[in-house]
Amino acid sequence: MRRLVLCCICLCMAASLVWARDYSSMKYDMVMEQGSLGSVTTKVYVKGNRSRMEMQAGGMQTINLFDGTQAYMYIPSQNMAMVVPIQAAKAQLPVIGDYSKNCDNLGEEMVDGRSCSVYNCAKGGQPVKMWIDKELDFPLKTITGGATVYYKNIEVNVPLDDSLFVLPEGVKAQDMSTMMQGLGGGIPGQ
Repeated sequence: MRRLVLCCICLCMAASLVWARDYSSMKYDMVMEQGSLGSVTTKVYVKGNRSRMEMQAGGMQTINLFDGTQAYMYIPSQNMAMVVPIQAAKAQLPVIGDYSKNCDNLGEEMVDGRSCSVYNCAKGGQPVKMWIDKELDFPLKTITGGATVYYKNIEVNVPLDDSLFVLPEGVKAQDMSTMMQGLGGGIPGQ
């Protein structure tokens, strides 16, 4: 389960950076629904090649940061951070960008009153069905592996302070891959 959560975090961070490539900055809410597990809302901020994802789950807040070179999982209540390997997750991303070459176009549908192109991408991994906003060229909905993700309250080219994308002063990050190996397993793809 921990591996799955870690993989989801890495994939979401990497995907956020890829999808936001055409904007100087953006922020949005990502709502993930997974059947009987319920839903989790994550606030996402992206500026250039940096991202921040704030999530509340199981009574604990976690903040996932990518500062442009390194990814971290920060737990404010414990003032603790862990280095998160992101390389393996990047390799598992669906092909994003030129959907006409890499995915099957399933037509057009409306999501939240916005016109979307619908694609099914199965190249190189688990199939992903995506509803891409035709104006923003950004997903409004994705379905993969039994989870549905909605992207809401999207704002592009908004001012975001650089301090959002770094660990708070005095927080030292631990290497998570070493911690996971100590628990009897490594990070997938490592």
